[in-house]
Amino acid sequence: MYMVLVWHLYTSKYTSTTVLEPSDEVYDPLTLVSRSHIQTLIPDEDEAVIFAPDLRHVTNKTVLVFVHSDYSNTERRQLIRHTWGNPGCQGNGKAVVIFAVGVKREPAEVVESSLDLEMSEHNDILLLNIVDVYDSLTVKGLLAMTWIYRKLDRVNYVIKTDDDVFLNIYAWINAVETLDGENVSCAMAGFVWINPEVLRSGKYAVSRDVYRQDLYPSFCCGAGYIMSRGAMAAILEGSSYIPLLARDDAYFTGILAQTMGVSLFAFPTKTLKFTDYFSVRALYSEPLMAVHGLDTRQWYRLWNGLRGKQRRRHHHQVTIRSIYPDEKGLLLWKLSQVIDNKLKNNCPSEITFRKVIWA
Repeated sequence: MYMVLVWHLYTSKYTSTTVLEPSDEVYDPLTLVSRSHIQTLIPDEDEAVIFAPDLRHVTNKTVLVFVHSDYSNTERRQLIRHTWGNPGCQGNGKAVVIFAVGVKREPAEVVESSLDLEMSEHNDILLLNIVDVYDSLTVKGLLAMTWIYRKLDRVNYVIKTDDDVFLNIYAWINAVETLDGENVSCAMAGFVWINPEVLRSGKYAVSRDVYRQDLYPSFCCGAGYIMSRGAMAAILEGSSYIPLLARDDAYFTGILAQTMGVSLFAFPTKTLKFTDYFSVRALYSEPLMAVHGLDTRQWYRLWNGLRGKQRRRHHHQVTIRSIYPDEKGLLLWKLSQVIDNKLKNNCPSEITFRKVIWA
């Protein structure tokens, strides 16, 4: 049984000091995830990272992008390095991209020469002591965030994405700068699914004895989301109390973010495209922040078009809206002692940023 904690229920955003004990009327977030079959996959702290990039050059103006990448996806990593992940292509070099990669089979396996060569040529691989399988994504994300938070204390904003996602990096950097200007120090922003249903069958299934609710809290799609340093601290703290759920996006950006009082902002869903539903040609006339499912030729074609639009400064104005800036949030007592004032945001209901893309 988890230790007894005191909960603070704020009548307005993090300003009230009213204290309530958990009850039937106020759900106890610690019981949302009943058990975890992946908790045992977490390696010892001193064995969690096999190899880490040298990022001593990053500053508080650097936006760190960490990309979930499978061990075998060398071509996808190269695509990103040659396009939106290349600081030279970005022009201003404000973003630094690293790839969170696990090992191929067993955690103790010696890294093969192909990955050795990739790590020696590119200073961008964070090799983690976790087997690269679908159900280990939550552990991979937890290990990556822990390393980033502890080792890169000058990084204030992090973008998470996957290696099969094309990002309009110009728009994402602008979104980070806009959030930073609004002084929302404990916030996340991304493509938000509003209270999606918990699937009980198929690839994304979660059994009722693991997560008994029928709906998830609103959470960010894994195609891309932004985390402030305060939000990352809140998520890591919450993961100490709530068992890991194998659905990583729902766990980090939904269950933990809402439980820990992180403000969640939503990009317009029309700026996220899936090539299963949209033709590449259609992307040239609509706002664009991320695309999932491009083949290599489409990827380069889209990147060349994006750079041309960027040079001609053809931009849309996009408004991101807060999902629950004014909701009463439950905050773990220990967290309030650890980072305290960093969580006391006065979040606006809307934030507008201008440089989003295709015109």
